[in-house]
Amino acid sequence: MHLGQNGIVATDAYPDRKYDGKLIEISPKANRDKATVQVKVQILHPDDYLRPDMNASVAFVEPQAQSKKIEAKPLIIIPASAVRDGSVFVVADGKALRRNVRVSRRVPDGAQIESGLIGGEDLIVNPPPNLNDGQKVHEQGQTP
Repeated sequence: MHLGQNGIVATDAYPDRKYDGKLIEISPKANRDKATVQVKVQILHPDDYLRPDMNASVAFVEPQAQSKKIEAKPLIIIPASAVRDGSVFVVADGKALRRNVRVSRRVPDGAQIESGLIGGEDLIVNPPPNLNDGQKVHEQGQTP
């Protein structure tokens, strides 16, 4: 372990999300009771899931293995009622657009999306059975 060494960081709260990190500080004192040394790792590309004082684990990468880049995929969970026949409807420019999605797992009242969405899209949560791709829509409570 040395300053500047890269590592892969996983938080206890979101163990499936991985972050690239860089070792920026090594404490000169060791805790003999716990056989630990405090280190500080800077997250190179933080996102909105990270919060101060979260517990995390770091796997330091050997220099020859540092060429492999770990990309953190966003964790996308949507209401289960939005998924119909392997697709969802997103709203763009006042139209309902069908997007095929791959559900990686079901969660209480929801579905974790593996592919097909990037996160942040406006979804139609309970699409009516007669909704078609490209059909004009408006938000509930707005005048068409």
